[in-house]
Amino acid sequence: MAASHLRFIHARVNGTDNFRHDLQTPTRRFCKRRYGDSDPHVYKLTRFQPFTDYRRADGTRAMAAYRYGIRRKRIAKPSDSYQSLYNVIDARHSSTSGDILSARLAALLDPYGFGVYVAVNHIVGNGDSYGSSGATSNNAMFYLSLTKRGRAHLVDLDNAYRGGSPAGPLFGQGDIVSILYNSITRFRRAYWRVLKNLMDGPLRAEAYTPELLGW
Repeated sequence: MAASHLRFIHARVNGTDNFRHDLQTPTRRFCKRRYGDSDPHVYKLTRFQPFTDYRRADGTRAMAAYRYGIRRKRIAKPSDSYQSLYNVIDARHSSTSGDILSARLAALLDPYGFGVYVAVNHIVGNGDSYGSSGATSNNAMFYLSLTKRGRAHLVDLDNAYRGGSPAGPLFGQGDIVSILYNSITRFRRAYWRVLKNLMDGPLRAEAYTPELLGW
């Protein structure tokens, strides 16, 4: 899955040792290469629930909420359009259900590419991430396109191993997470596939033990 690249740096400045980190996030440049999109729409989640239909008293979109909490990176042609995000919101809040809703959401969001973000954060107990709480959201970058299926990218895991329990909810929380992975079969199957791939890969003792010992 797509995630930030992190490296640690030991620097000495004026005789003082400093421990710093260099973080490269999966933003527009990354999405251009990975998805072959010349002008990707990338959103950085900092607050609120990204796929909730926020409205003003007069019924129009509450643009201030989106600009503040779900910040879209600049695109090639200056624009204030959030249409790639609104497409997902409109599908989620439509009157459709069952197979029609499933197909509509799957056309906009890649079930596996979105589910792997939720699964990894859930497994490591990252309480400061989208899907870990129904009240707050943070530390996610979304690639949402007008022509391709969207995906969620890891930003950081600095709150890993601080939340969750074996008895906790399996699919997390959040405005769309519970709908996708509790209610829609194709998303639920993708989530199970993510978990199986993790169990068959990096969560095997022979895979993670050398990494932990090396660290």
